[in-house]
Amino acid sequence: MTPAMLRRALIEGLPEVQAQDGTAPAAAQVYVPNAHARALALDCSLVIGARGVGKTFWWEALRRGEVRSRLAGTVKSIDNVTVGTGFGIGVSINDAPDRETFARLIAPESGFTAYDVWRTVCVRWIGRLLDLPRPSQSWRESVSAVSSDPEIYACLLEQANKVLGEQARHGLLIFDALDRTSNDWRTTDPIVRDLLRFALDLRSYQYLHAKVFLRQDQFEGRSVKDFTDASKLLATRVELTWGSLDLNGLLWQYLLNTPADISRPIVDLLTELGCPINADADVREVPQRLRHDESLQKAAFARLAGQYMGRDRRRGIPYTWIVSHLSDSQGRASPRSFLAALRHAAVNTSENHPEHTTALHYDAIKEGVRAASGIRVDEMAEDYPWIRHLMQPLRGMSVPCSFDNVATAWSTAKVLDQLGTSEDRLPPEHLDQGPEGVREDLEKLGLLQRMRDGRVNMPDLYRVGFGLGRRGGVKPAARE
Repeated sequence: MTPAMLRRALIEGLPEVQAQDGTAPAAAQVYVPNAHARALALDCSLVIGARGVGKTFWWEALRRGEVRSRLAGTVKSIDNVTVGTGFGIGVSINDAPDRETFARLIAPESGFTAYDVWRTVCVRWIGRLLDLPRPSQSWRESVSAVSSDPEIYACLLEQANKVLGEQARHGLLIFDALDRTSNDWRTTDPIVRDLLRFALDLRSYQYLHAKVFLRQDQFEGRSVKDFTDASKLLATRVELTWGSLDLNGLLWQYLLNTPADISRPIVDLLTELGCPINADADVREVPQRLRHDESLQKAAFARLAGQYMGRDRRRGIPYTWIVSHLSDSQGRASPRSFLAALRHAAVNTSENHPEHTTALHYDAIKEGVRAASGIRVDEMAEDYPWIRHLMQPLRGMSVPCSFDNVATAWSTAKVLDQLGTSEDRLPPEHLDQGPEGVREDLEKLGLLQRMRDGRVNMPDLYRVGFGLGRRGGVKPAARE
């Protein structure tokens, strides 16, 4: 195997563009870290995660029978489960109300609550589970019927639980993208709280289950847990995270499942390191040793990226350097950023350092981080479009710096006055508290870090993409 052959595997094996929401995951690219296996288990009703850690990926994976069957090899409890979608991107209006319909259903004059709506979503799901005739009622009529006759609702759940038990299968209703239910925090909180309350209700039925994928800022510090016995639901909570071991395991999963002629040098490399691969399997699995042994992962990664991030050890080693430069202020890295950085690094090495002695040149890795930073900025702006408005006046500044400098830049640009007007996204949570409130929101999202002396710092993951400088750091991306 040559560096060029390994480089080609990186370019061909890693995704050029990030998958869009609603795209079916490829079974060969499904890699399940231990924490994520716990999140997928049937007894977990609440999954929390930051942007880009895989909430929608797993929500989509659970919907797809082929992918779910593969997951059941790792997560035994989801074998023989029928999955329904209670809310999420691309869900039919017959299965769940869209944002506008939801808003009308819970308007004060309607007399309904979000709890009534979620129970009605459940009724329609049970109708599909039991092959009952599809309802011809409007959502308003359906919610009214459920709200006015709780006895019929309870009987229907009992019937569904009994039928599923007789068939020795389970029903799972999954929810995602709750930020799409409203663009007002005062409305979103009761919607989420009532959904969690509904999910707790289902836990009293042996064969009926709910799983809610929730963004971190929609859960931490929000008034969504103030209902009776909430602790019983919160005890099932699992947080999605990606450590270095998980990210590198995912990398090898992708590389092993490229076409045979491209992945051959990858298979040979791992075999040399004592990790033989079943190359004839439909889906090649990452060996258990490589999943859990950090020293082995470092040795394997060094075969791709060399020993150091420069001419000697003073610049750090690539295995840890990349993840640390792709982590936010709370130490969280996303798989999309990691894979994107490595693919860009491989392309850059091919174009500018084709004779390098390893597949990735250290300068190309820095270029990869720069490209991944831009991708991450775009990714965050999809959920939080107001972030771009906040960062534009800071372009060209250097961090760490006094927060007074940041607040002055925002004040001069009158940027806070322009926030909170998005028609389809939630505004900053603490916008009403001024610059300090917005600072708190950015820290919570991992964009800013409060240093011990009170100054503001920004991790490279965002600093580079938003065009801020730091002495001795990776130079900002040249982008508008």
